Amino acid sequence: MSVALAAAGAKVAMIDIDEYVLVESAKEAEDAGGQGSTKAFVCDVTDATRAKATAEEVISTLGSIDVLVNDAVVGPERIRNFFVEPAKFWELDDDLWNAML
Repeated sequence: MSVALAAAGAKVAMIDIDEYVLVESAKEAEDAGGQGSTKAFVCDVTDATRAKATAEEVISTLGSIDVLVNDAVVGPERIRNFFVEPAKFWELDDDLWNAML
């Protein structure tokens, strides 16, 4: 999505917790959109304080946020042994549900 938006002329802010993946993806988007089309921000969006600071940094850097594509993945895979013994959704605790939302 970031590659297509940058190629279409949008200024793209990309946010991820994984800096390596983020840098590689942002480079691909910037290659499609041209120099200065993409800015990468490392952030754990489950940290409300850090997420707010990153949003302010995006606005300060790019001027505004016109479109938001939320693809943050927080899910039941955070449960120990989830891939070996997957939990049913009704077995998930409230804290995980809140993090997912």
